Amino acid sequence: MKKLNFLEIFFGILGLISWFVPDIKFEVKVIITVILGLVLFCIKYFKKSNTKMNFSVEDLSIKDNDFDVKTYYNRVFELLDTEFVNLYQKMKDNNKLMISEATPKDYGEVVSLFNKNQVYQFSDGLPLTVQDLDLTMKIKEVTNLFLLKENNKLIGTIGFFKFITHGCLNQDSSFSGYLLIDSENRSGQAITYLYKTILETMTHLGFANLYTEISKYNKPSLALSKLNGFTEYHGTYEDMLHYRSLRSNLPKIMNTFRISDYHGKDYDLSTFRILEELEDTQKKETRIRTTISEEEIIYKVQDNANLPYSLKLDLFQIEIVEIDGHHILQVKFLSDEVKKVRVKFGKFRFSTLTKENSSIRLTKDNKSRVQAVVVTTNGNIDVQLERTDIDVSPDNVPLSQTFQGYDLSVSSEGNLIFGKQGRKIFEDSFLLFSRPSEAHILVKEEKDKIIITLLYKGASIQKNIAIVSNEKVICSYDFNRKAQRLFPNLIKQGFKIHCQEYLIKDGENYLPYKPGSYPVEHDDFVRAEDFKNKIFNYYVPDERKKVQYTPIGKASNQMQFRPLSLLEKDDLNSLTYQFSISHVCFEKDSIGLNHDLHEDPIYQVTTNDLLKQVHNIRIEEEHNYGLKRSITYRKKYPTDNLILSFNQIVIPDRKFLEDSDLYSISFDYKVQGAIEQVRSIGRMTYENKSYVLENRQSLLVYDIKQDRYLRFEAEDGIFYSYKENNKLKIRCIFTTKSSHTSNVSITEYRKSEKNEYNL
Repeated sequence: MKKLNFLEIFFGILGLISWFVPDIKFEVKVIITVILGLVLFCIKYFKKSNTKMNFSVEDLSIKDNDFDVKTYYNRVFELLDTEFVNLYQKMKDNNKLMISEATPKDYGEVVSLFNKNQVYQFSDGLPLTVQDLDLTMKIKEVTNLFLLKENNKLIGTIGFFKFITHGCLNQDSSFSGYLLIDSENRSGQAITYLYKTILETMTHLGFANLYTEISKYNKPSLALSKLNGFTEYHGTYEDMLHYRSLRSNLPKIMNTFRISDYHGKDYDLSTFRILEELEDTQKKETRIRTTISEEEIIYKVQDNANLPYSLKLDLFQIEIVEIDGHHILQVKFLSDEVKKVRVKFGKFRFSTLTKENSSIRLTKDNKSRVQAVVVTTNGNIDVQLERTDIDVSPDNVPLSQTFQGYDLSVSSEGNLIFGKQGRKIFEDSFLLFSRPSEAHILVKEEKDKIIITLLYKGASIQKNIAIVSNEKVICSYDFNRKAQRLFPNLIKQGFKIHCQEYLIKDGENYLPYKPGSYPVEHDDFVRAEDFKNKIFNYYVPDERKKVQYTPIGKASNQMQFRPLSLLEKDDLNSLTYQFSISHVCFEKDSIGLNHDLHEDPIYQVTTNDLLKQVHNIRIEEEHNYGLKRSITYRKKYPTDNLILSFNQIVIPDRKFLEDSDLYSISFDYKVQGAIEQVRSIGRMTYENKSYVLENRQSLLVYDIKQDRYLRFEAEDGIFYSYKENNKLKIRCIFTTKSSHTSNVSITEYRKSEKNEYNL
């Protein structure tokens, strides 16, 4: 039999004594017994785990003449409380969660975590390397990569960066990504700790607008993103990988005022929730209703501002309003506890607002920023507000000259766009790096020359685009010393082919671009070893165009750029590159391909009713062509204008669509088993919930199970399709400017009995 130590004997006797003291109620005696039982258990546990209790019976300081029961028990439980706090802290230290920022020394551990959980992997199955991570950090301009560790072991990550495939954010904004909790450690404790710590850190990261992209099929990540205030907004799109862009105004909110230890109240960040967001697209602002520690707080924020312009609590409402073209600061005193509001605005202007004098006119500028101290009977509340004029600058600046029949325009980012009938065909980027939000683009057009200039507080970056022939374009950059300070260590230049069907010259052959298969690329990471010094060649069959691109430095076909080229900041002496777009007509043998178009006479047209497999027909407004589909604030039109007959979906009269430049007919076509798309540059299997595929005017599908072909056709239409379970989801975009009737026809090809016999 094991010997009991003195402490165990003491607590045992203490429990027995409680039952013989007449002044203690029965319920209290039971509670004391349970507590002391737990204490004895803990003593056993800590004794077994070699964790020592640091007190003895002498620490109780019970004197011989101290017979007061209340005092006796108070001393006991006071001592127990102290010791359990100490023991809990020891347990916490032994299971400690910590967050730190990654350094190059941590890259090996980060890569191991990603590879272990099979995330951010390349399509060919090769694992991520340290070199890949290092280059990606530079290309994506990762400002912060946070590491979550438990017992000094890496169990999670979250990062903030500036660059994705669709472009580069300004310095006031950031993408959020690389969110991962190790599969073995996905406890609520780890996620809560990460979330709370990032909230506390967010105000120091230097950005006000936060964006992310999450697959619509990733339900857990979508749910988790709501904790960070991510929601759909006017610019929300779904790309060809079904990733949806989301926006969070949370950094603006967190920077508005101090939400801890003010007005005598301690706010718990872990309780912070966004209850509702109402976006006004015309005013380009959002009303946000939140709660924290059971108190409701309402904000109003502008899209292009770094802080809210309105804040409402139970005690007061303070906001910057616009009246007759002037910004006015107004305060509503909703409680007698609020005495006054001290205000600082402009450079050196100060004022005090009271109930009797509750507004003041601010200095007129395109941006008004206010710092205020709300003085209450229980302390001060520090507030920051900002209001800006609505940005009415156009998205694109059209140019008067053309190039090989393409319309030319310059985007708000300074990119040169080659378009046709409203579609982007090619896009040559301005230098890609995160810029100050106040930087702006100027465009000047001369004969056979386009000058695009980025200006910011004396910094100037000028891009000179010289059209030296009907085919060749030479681009160069000039910049001053102030501009050079804006550059990151790694500068990016990119070219895009917006048509999906094209070929890439690989060695001596032209190989077809197959999304997710060739070339090996990833939106989250780049493969470092694929960046090389070479000339890149492409062929676009639909356009009959060959593109040759000579980059500024090492380049690679990655991140949907064709190519993405890189230049170290130390090599700025040579910021010149060139490309050519020429009209050619390759024979299929000359590019090393066998066309897989359906030209087999064995298959004949049937007269089967195909419309019975068509479901969920929709007519919707579209904001643009392309694989990046806008999904918010689109008009939805009634489908009773449709005629479904003779295997055709027809809109006979487009008058109800005149308020839209682009619109689409979307529907689901029921299929079973594996299906392939027959393209001009080879076949592609429809993997479930995989990449969206693009086709101009005609979509040809081979149904393997039924051994048949299905052709979807639309004059002047652009098809976008993917497979989701047993449905082929099809969307066809039309323009209201087309002279053709909006018509999607479906044709089935099967083997005839006669032809099968001849086989």
